[in-house]
Amino acid sequence: MHIFISYPRELETFANQLTEELKDQGISFFLDKESIGPGRWNLEVEKNIKKAKIFVVLYLPKADYQGRYFYEELEKIGEEFEKSKKLDWKKKIVIPVTFATSSNQIPSMLKLLRNYLSLSAESKQLPPFLKKHNAIETDVPGIKQSKNDGYWVRKIVKIIKDWEENKIFKWIRLVIVILLAISACGIFLFSYKEINEKTSLEEKLAAEKLKVEKKQKLINELERLRTGEYICNSLIGKYKLDHPYTFVEKNGFRTVGNVNSTWETDEKCVHDKHNNQYILKGKDTTFFDVQIFINKKYVTIATVKQEYPSEVFIDMEGKLLKRKFYATEYPPREENIADIKNENIVKLTSEQIIKEVKKVMSYRDEEHRKLETKGCSPLQGLKGGKTAVAFVCAHYTRVMEKK
Repeated sequence: MHIFISYPRELETFANQLTEELKDQGISFFLDKESIGPGRWNLEVEKNIKKAKIFVVLYLPKADYQGRYFYEELEKIGEEFEKSKKLDWKKKIVIPVTFATSSNQIPSMLKLLRNYLSLSAESKQLPPFLKKHNAIETDVPGIKQSKNDGYWVRKIVKIIKDWEENKIFKWIRLVIVILLAISACGIFLFSYKEINEKTSLEEKLAAEKLKVEKKQKLINELERLRTGEYICNSLIGKYKLDHPYTFVEKNGFRTVGNVNSTWETDEKCVHDKHNNQYILKGKDTTFFDVQIFINKKYVTIATVKQEYPSEVFIDMEGKLLKRKFYATEYPPREENIADIKNENIVKLTSEQIIKEVKKVMSYRDEEHRKLETKGCSPLQGLKGGKTAVAFVCAHYTRVMEKK
């Protein structure tokens, strides 16, 4: 039995608690933070979704999952679940665990699944593809267990073990039916064997040769797809930022990379023979919105454009190793002051705005220097059928989608 655990980063603590209980019970599971290496996210997740018999989905309705890898996992789980229903003996189950606070927070996607634990008073907040299944309510009168005391972790494990026991009984019934069918079809099997033995040796050899050729062709194609040069060339192109991200936030100021930001690679990969790797060089154009916190909200006072070179390193087997960029060597070229007169919040002169912008940019430069020494971890995948690359850094993630 293999369990696939899908969770957003906000629920990582609960996911870790669940994996410890599964380990104690000797149950095999897949958790992406322990099992996936850089650059292999899409392949590893699809492989383990197909392998899994049970999916445990941890869902936080307040979070915005559109465009995040967690949301892609939900879609893949839904597709695999629908496929498994075609054959009863292959049927899989999904156990969603929601952390909702009101009846309007569970999106309809999650309500397609048969069993789920809801750490909430009601269960109308699940995403659409999970809506088909009955809920196991938890916050009902008389039940006071907290999600932190291990009660619901043990509840999930019990559902998993009960399902496995029921599956064993189904297999026993299936084996009995098969044995009866074999007994009834003895004459047919004997006849089939006689016909099979009449196949000529030449026909067998020809069939085996064809199999070997097809297998070798497939191996050669897989080897080609796994090479660093192929992966590097597949990344060549122009990319745009998928969604804004906060780069630095300090003392009531912050800089936010907006969606006008781009990444344009060179037209060819560089083979670094000395380090036995490929390097894909490119140019980043980043538009930072400089914001200050006024009257309980952030207000944009300027937008700064900065262009700087970057590099993505790929090993000979096609694994994405790291990304480096050199922003501190290339200061901003433009500083466009935002028009905030209509905001009716604060009166700032152009000189005051420029002064505040320089202060915020000094914070940003300080963070850039730290990141340039550490670098970021790149992950390759697909988003809406298009190539996407996520650069996972120390305190933010920059997701670029191919144009």
